Amino acid sequence: MTARRLQRRQRWLATGLAVVVGLALALTVWHHHGSQRREQPDAELLNATNRFEQVRSFERAAAGAGISTTRPQEIKVGIEIANIYNVSLANQTFMANGYFWLQWPETVQTWMDERDIEPQQLIEFPNNIVSYDFLIEPTQNAPKILPNGAREQAYRFSGHFWTEELDFKHFPFQRLEIPIRLEIASDDFSLNGSTPVSLVADPRQPDMLGSLIEIPGLDLIGGKLEPFLHYFSDDSTFATGNTAKTFAQVRILAVFSTHPMAAVGQWLVPILIVMITVFVAPTVTGRLSDVRIAIPSAALLTLVVMQQTYEITIPQLSYLTFLDYIYLWCYAVTVALFVLFVWSANQCAEIDINSADHEQQVARITARIQRIDHRFQLGSLVGTVVFVLWAFLR
Repeated sequence: MTARRLQRRQRWLATGLAVVVGLALALTVWHHHGSQRREQPDAELLNATNRFEQVRSFERAAAGAGISTTRPQEIKVGIEIANIYNVSLANQTFMANGYFWLQWPETVQTWMDERDIEPQQLIEFPNNIVSYDFLIEPTQNAPKILPNGAREQAYRFSGHFWTEELDFKHFPFQRLEIPIRLEIASDDFSLNGSTPVSLVADPRQPDMLGSLIEIPGLDLIGGKLEPFLHYFSDDSTFATGNTAKTFAQVRILAVFSTHPMAAVGQWLVPILIVMITVFVAPTVTGRLSDVRIAIPSAALLTLVVMQQTYEITIPQLSYLTFLDYIYLWCYAVTVALFVLFVWSANQCAEIDINSADHEQQVARITARIQRIDHRFQLGSLVGTVVFVLWAFLR
């Protein structure tokens, strides 16, 4: 009877393995053909042609960055971010307020007078996402005239911004870059136009970050100013006529990072507590099958709930984070433990309590289960250490 039951189980196992292999092959073929279909051009789809491109230095930006045929007029800009708040990692948005100031030469003022452009219309914030609560107001009634004939004006700003500088590959050990972009607003002042204007800043500006810029739970590393270009291509709906526009832009970054101990305590310690129960579970004697099987079942449910809680705090990503890899490994170890406990329960159930060598069977099967449990413990612990190091250093 025992031999027939073993043969039946082996047939079922072979059938299940064949089904799994078949499904894996089918999914591989389907994914391959799907990739080929996605690579085929679709005449009905248009690609985004507007883009930001970083310039090597502000000296090159001041010279026109290879775009202007003549050296452009320079507008000098400075900015201070006074406060950052309402940061939403899931939506990649934040709110900020602060100050910026402009200094432009008399030539630019002449061009502005000819085109009826107010000083406040010189600059726009491309990554501002909510227009109705965006505020720009001057801090003085009129621009100040400097001895060299240049004009200078300071403004206060406040608004809701979007950030593209979020990299979650090493989450929760994360470097968070909060950008604000300032750009020449008037089409007449594009770098490849007849009256080109560049936007330059002092990259060593000392007061670019205010005293209230701290974000709870993050450590402030510092800030920097970088020159950029904003390209509007010919087939863009924002381009005017048949000529592509390229505008000078300055980006300020406020750079933060998560505190290592806080990240470990908030995200990794709860996982560690769950996995300690998984690693210790094989020490429970194999005769307590019900207790053993309940441990990985509860651990799996706990891990699923914890991962769902974590995923709502970050945006949907096209890649796996460090914490995702940790969860996947924990799932694999816990499921393997569940399979091991089911196998050991079946081993104990096959003992014939009416046989003459009942005690010998119990001793033999218990010793086998303990031996395999010990190997599982050692292998899972070593594998966990190796996998965590690989996931962190990848």
